[in-house]
Amino acid sequence: MLSGKTPVISKEIEKNAVSAIESLPVGNNYTTQYVDSSCIEPDPNQPRANITEESIEELCVRIETIGQLYPILVRSHPNPESGYKYMIADGERRWRAIQKSTLIDDISIIKVPDSLSKSDVLIYQLSANNDREGMTVADKAIAYQKISLMFKAEEKTQEEAAKRIGITRTLLSKYSKICDEEYASIMHLSNTDTCNDIEALYLLTILKPLSEKIYSESLVLIQDDQVKGSVRAFVKLQIDKANHSDGDDSKKPTQPKVTRFKAESITYSSDHQLIQISSKGKTIEIDLSDVADEIQKYLK
Repeated sequence: MLSGKTPVISKEIEKNAVSAIESLPVGNNYTTQYVDSSCIEPDPNQPRANITEESIEELCVRIETIGQLYPILVRSHPNPESGYKYMIADGERRWRAIQKSTLIDDISIIKVPDSLSKSDVLIYQLSANNDREGMTVADKAIAYQKISLMFKAEEKTQEEAAKRIGITRTLLSKYSKICDEEYASIMHLSNTDTCNDIEALYLLTILKPLSEKIYSESLVLIQDDQVKGSVRAFVKLQIDKANHSDGDDSKKPTQPKVTRFKAESITYSSDHQLIQISSKGKTIEIDLSDVADEIQKYLK
């Protein structure tokens, strides 16, 4: 299982391994060991999507110098025919750094039991990423949505999902809202690290149906870093503006064009359901078949 290369052993690794195990659900058997990193595959459902090449390069140099500080969490690979023994539950960035290294192949792991649910693993991933490397609001929103769907499949409530994640039901709803496909532009603000305030991003979902025009203008101003002060305060002002506006110019009803002229005579024919208007020697006929009953009611 080992590559034959001697890993750089950090003095902190054992202490951090104990700390990691203590943060996992109790009542399970966890094992620690060193394995060849090539027998491990990343989890395609990893909640932290934005892992930069620069951060991997920096971590690679640090691990080669002082050793691996934190073991990675793995579970048995769900596909026996994959060619890999393990799948990463937490620690993809550390695994990538060691994969890049020309000095180290072996990696410290904590093996979690297969009895641990997918939602437990995903929640641990969220917690670990928040504590060490941080996540964007968009990353969290996608992960929370996955957990919500897992709980729903297990016939558990969103209240239970929120409690297990460690947030309020209201906050979970806000994260779920920005995940909707129609709010891709809002998620983009988070993915580009332009705005990672969940309250501000959620307020944009309220602004959008009030005024598409003001919403679009607001997105541009935020994206171009033209907002002075708090983005959240700015969006609140935009919502207030939308509530007190007459609506988008494109949506305002057009006033019908009115042409006035002096009629010499007006004749209504109930048999043919039309009105004849004579003016300056010309006769104009207006078909009233759709409103004949109304005309007759007022003429009686």
